Formats: sequence, structure tokens, C-alpha cells
Amino acid sequence: MQPSPVQRLVAIDDIQHLKARYFRCLDAHDWSGLSALFTPDALLLVPAWHEPKGLVDALAAFAETMAAIESIHTATMPEIEVSTTDRASAIWQMTDRLYGKIGDSTEYYNLVQGFGHYAELYRKVGSQWLISELVLTRDRRDQMGPIRKIYGAATASAASPSEVESTLNDPNSARSSSTDTSSI
Repeated sequence: MQPSPVQRLVAIDDIQHLKARYFRCLDAHDWSGLSALFTPDALLLVPAWHEPKGLVDALAAFAETMAAIESIHTATMPEIEVSTTDRASAIWQMTDRLYGKIGDSTEYYNLVQGFGHYAELYRKVGSQWLISELVLTRDRRDQMGPIRKIYGAATASAASPSEVESTLNDPNSARSSSTDTSSI
């Protein structure tokens, strides 16, 4: 059934709030909260995966990848199409910054700043819109320089060059060239 103009506007607003909750839960590592935003049969595909994953496997992969990472995700300029009263799709422009933890300290380094798009399908279940399919594409990933985390907030003040060099050369540091951020 085609949505009325009011139903279309309410759906668009609901979907925008859904995406905001998605990023809040992802950045907070709230895997239970994140799970509640998807249909049980949802499929997710991100650049590191060669095929879509079901919800349980995708959330396990997110949790593993992000265990030593802090992230800040934003999405803007949604192109939301509400096709029926219970189906919709959207493309979101995405930007993220990922910070890797240095060992057991409170120090972090800026892994990457990424740019891309989320393409998503939504289904309305009862009165709630949920994500039924999510595909992330990355258009650009910029490697960034080290920063310092002080008092629980990442700041732009960089560590001294000697601190950076010692961290980069420390084999016990959590920073590693094998850190894979493509699945976030």
C-alpha cells in the first residue's frame, strides 16, 4: 500500500532516528542495542567481508574488530525512499574516525578517517522501522596521525615525536599494521 504524504514524512523521521541509534550503539559498543535495530533475518555487508553476513555473525565480527577501537560515525544527506507503508530504502553519506588503543594505557592513536556510503533497506515491523539490509562502501580511507586521549576525551594535542616513535616501535603495543578497520 502506498503511504500517504503524512505517513511518508513520519517514516522518514523514524528512519533518521533509527540511523542515529545505529551509530550511537555502534560507537558505544552496545551490541544488544545494535541488534534490536535489525530484523532477525537482516543481512550486512562491509568492505572486509566477501559475502553478506547474517545479524549474529555480523555483530560478532563488529565486536571483535572494535574491541580495541573507539569510533565516531556520522551520516548525512540521506536519500530516503518510502515505497510502501512497511518498506523503505536509503543511501547515507558516511564519515567515520577510528582510534586504536595503545596497549593497556589510556592513549589512543588515530587509525583512519573514512568516507563512504551506507545503502540500506528497511522493514516496518509492528510500529517500528528496522534495518533489513545494510551495505557499506568506502570511497576513501585516510591514514591519520597519532593523537592523545586525555581525561576520557580524544583531543587534538599530539603526543611528542619521541612518544609516537616509541609507540610505533613497541612490539607490545596494540598498534599494529595488521589492525583491520575495513569491517567497521
